[in-house]
Amino acid sequence: MALDKKHVFTSTQINPSPTITGEAGAAIDDVRCKGVKYDDNGKIVLASTAGEAIIGVGIITNNAATAVGEDVDIQVKDIGAVLIGADVKAGAELAVDANGTFHTATASQFVAAISIETGKAGQVVRAQMVKYFKASA
Repeated sequence: MALDKKHVFTSTQINPSPTITGEAGAAIDDVRCKGVKYDDNGKIVLASTAGEAIIGVGIITNNAATAVGEDVDIQVKDIGAVLIGADVKAGAELAVDANGTFHTATASQFVAAISIETGKAGQVVRAQMVKYFKASA
């Protein structure tokens, strides 16, 4: 089996990093603190449907504007920063909306994070990254 550089880790076969890097599949106005997913070509794009499954969150050190083909750094686990599109309370299960921002998850939506802070729409809050579908009502 041949591995390229992106699959070789220094001391273990398991990558313990909370972040990964992917290639932008479209121009992204601002990926920072927003939910991202893979497109049909395995490239990174913003979440575009409310409650859909995502791979992670664009980290805050990404550029404000990302061109097609540029690298996007993504947080896939641990505690990070998410941009909320609606008021949330600490402990709320968070799902993405059609703009990649986060809101309180409703039945059957993909829960991408648990808020560990209360916040108002338009704020960035700390959240624990998780990945599961919320039970249907």
